Amino acid sequence: MNGEYWIQWLIVYLIPIVLGILLMVFTYVLAPRASEKSGHFVSGTPIVGGMLIALGFLLSPYKWLALLGFIDPLIMFGLSLIRARASDSEEEDDI
Repeated sequence: MNGEYWIQWLIVYLIPIVLGILLMVFTYVLAPRASEKSGHFVSGTPIVGGMLIALGFLLSPYKWLALLGFIDPLIMFGLSLIRARASDSEEEDDI
């Protein structure tokens, strides 16, 4: 394997995957903690991390791993369901 192949591998495959993972960590771990500390809503970058992971794997030889990019929307959907159920139970307690 020559050096040009490794540079291509690093730029095309690895950078989008690592950036996607970092954005997901920021969105689902660091942003909620910042929201709790500051007392106001901190958003993050929902779905962008998953899209970068899917892009990185679609460009790689292991295209089936692009399905990992769908973890991001699934997490977001699951968290929204949990929040909705929690707010519904709080409203029922108030009645």
